[in-house]
Amino acid sequence: DNLPVTVVNESRNKYYNEQRNNHLVSENVKFTYAFNLCRTMDKECLQLATELLEDLYKQTNNDGARRDYLFYLSVAYLKLKEYEKATKYVEAILYVQPNNRQAQQLKERIHSAMKRDGLVGIAAASGIAAL
Repeated sequence: DNLPVTVVNESRNKYYNEQRNNHLVSENVKFTYAFNLCRTMDKECLQLATELLEDLYKQTNNDGARRDYLFYLSVAYLKLKEYEKATKYVEAILYVQPNNRQAQQLKERIHSAMKRDGLVGIAAASGIAAL
């Protein structure tokens, strides 16, 4: 989906206001901003989303939050057409939760996108399918 710019701007303003006022940003505000960035098709927004989500992932020990961060990292990398990274992150979820239907569906979307872009053979040859 392509989120309206106004929604992204709202979450960006909350993020930067909290950063400016508190010198750090709460996990919830940071995730909301990253999540909204993931819902755009803008390459720069998606790149920033990956940075924020990777930072969030490193900073938490909460398994549920880590799963969410991995999922949206995979979504962002899928939209960026960085299929190897998208696959790596969704596979990390499926390694721990092999029956996670949402992750299974995302993996199928990644595979379909790779097939559409003619990259399935390349992926198999390079070992991406084994990640």
